Amino acid sequence: MTMSRNPPDPILLQRKLFEALREAAWVHEKPDQNPNGTRWTGAIMACHSVAQFLYSSGVDPALAASLLELKAGLMDLEQGNTPPIFSLKSEPLKRDRSSHRKFHHAWAAAILELAMKSGEEEILAADRIARSVSKWHALSMQGVTGTTVVNWRKSIKGGSKEERRQFEAICTELEKDPIAMERIHSVLKNGPPGISKS
Repeated sequence: MTMSRNPPDPILLQRKLFEALREAAWVHEKPDQNPNGTRWTGAIMACHSVAQFLYSSGVDPALAASLLELKAGLMDLEQGNTPPIFSLKSEPLKRDRSSHRKFHHAWAAAILELAMKSGEEEILAADRIARSVSKWHALSMQGVTGTTVVNWRKSIKGGSKEERRQFEAICTELEKDPIAMERIHSVLKNGPPGISKS
């Protein structure tokens, strides 16, 4: 997502945030009264509400990245998966299927997409990106190659609506960034925004 050029009235934004958090607190306290809820639903709603508030306020989207990672982790718990953000193991999970891992795949695929749009040959760009991505903590056990990155991009572009939406949002965010090349270099070096490096 990109920063809002004309942020709405801060008082209105704050009021909407408080209303959303009040609803999230109610769901958290009474999960049994929410037909589609689990014990994590209220926390998921709260993370989403605060992240939406930050985006709507026009601040740097990276400020909300940790909240969105937490939200994705809680959603994984709802589905019976243990995401790395809640794992007690210090090493990344070899067969991790969490939203956390997919978030990394989407960023690598988006960077490849932009490299190809700028005229770089697919496999050369993918090999270059893979050398950096293989050092990201969450993917360090996977053995990432250029072919891996190419396959992530193909899989996401032909995947679910949610996967495509996330991928397209990252591409749009990077394309509209006035210092896109610097931002991409930073992501390749440090990993996607809001992700723990340890």
